[in-house]
Parts: sequence; C-alpha cells; structure tokens
Amino acid sequence: MLMLNILLEILLTGLGNLMFQFAALRVLAKHGIAYLLLPSDCKLRRAFNLDKKVLFIEAKQLQKLIVENTATNFEDCCKYIPSFNDKINWKDKYKNISIINGYFQSYRYFHPAHAQLILKNFNFLPGIVERANLILNDILVGNGRKIK
Repeated sequence: MLMLNILLEILLTGLGNLMFQFAALRVLAKHGIAYLLLPSDCKLRRAFNLDKKVLFIEAKQLQKLIVENTATNFEDCCKYIPSFNDKINWKDKYKNISIINGYFQSYRYFHPAHAQLILKNFNFLPGIVERANLILNDILVGNGRKIK
C-alpha cells in the first residue's frame, strides 16, 4: 500500500492570504503526489470549487493532527524558499502527515507551468457567480444599463 503524505495548512487569515497559501501548497502537493488537508470551515471552501486532491476535516480533528505531528514552520512573510519541496520527506512511509504553517506570498511560487492547476481550483462556486451577477445587475440597472 502506498502511503501518501498529507499537507496540512492552518488557514486563519484573510481570503487573499489564503489564496496565496493554497496555491503554493496545492502545487507542492502535486509534486509530492499528496493531498492538501484543510479545515472544513475554510473560507476557500465557501467560495471556490476546489479539486479532489483537497480534503476537508473538522477543526477538532485538525487540531488533534497538529498536536500529534511535528510541524515544519516557515514564518518569513513574503519570502521565497527555493528548497521548500526538500523540507518535506516524501519517502518516509511512517510519517504521512506534514504540517506546513506560514505565509507564501511570493509570485515565484506561481510558475506558469502550474497556472492551469491554480486557475482550475479558483473557479467560483455557482452561487457566488449568481450573487455577483445580481449585484452587478442592480448597479447597472441603477445607472440605466443592464447585463448583456
């Protein structure tokens, strides 16, 4: 049986920061053939149609995993870490959870080779699109226009 690493990210910030963190970790998970594990109440889940490599668990279970596993912490904001992928031991069959906690706000994580993966995950849920269209339509109608 092949054991897959699970990248566990603590997502407690604003939506923009979450999107940076998600994009960097989703690409990292792709390289390691891993799953990205997020809290079930994550803001990203409420806005975007994330792919099947993203799994959600309850906050209590998440906290238990954090306590039980060693964390790899990157605390430098906006810093690019070129050896980031080397910090995770993808071969260790006895340790299948890696906790990564930090900010990944560098454009260098967004290599064009990964653009389609990230864009696929950042498609808004239908309810978000409908709501945005209603708001835009109200604004346009108020100004004598309508959505084409």
